[in-house]
Amino acid sequence: MFSALLSFLGGSAFRYVIGRVIEYFEDKQEHEQELERIREQERIDAARHGRQQELIELQHKLGIQQIQVAGNIAVDKAAADAFTEAMKVANTPTGVPWVDGWNGSIRPAAASIALVLWVLNMAKAALILTEWDKNLIASILGYFFADRSIGKARQ
Repeated sequence: MFSALLSFLGGSAFRYVIGRVIEYFEDKQEHEQELERIREQERIDAARHGRQQELIELQHKLGIQQIQVAGNIAVDKAAADAFTEAMKVANTPTGVPWVDGWNGSIRPAAASIALVLWVLNMAKAALILTEWDKNLIASILGYFFADRSIGKARQ
């Protein structure tokens, strides 16, 4: 009977101890897995935070650029409006014939003098065009042909 009792308790106690040992290792493994999940979630959250910060910085920079572009557009428009008004005032007749004649002849006379001096300089250089001469010719042709046709298309 003693051996039966010892066998019964030994088997039950042995199962209890083995069960507790297995339960301890399972709990330890679950705890390690939970810690690993927490670390992985922290890594994911840190990466997400970094991406969100970059996105916020990009949106901030784009907002500043939009403000700068809007400001540049406003300044350019104001300059164009001021130039248009200045041209209207400059071309308004004064009512004095000799003043109006003088104002009407200044720009063509200055352009004619500049062209004559340029042609004389080219004749002196045996009509050999320098890079500056080529750029000047392109500017003149662009002004008289392209600029005027673009201006007419805008109206």
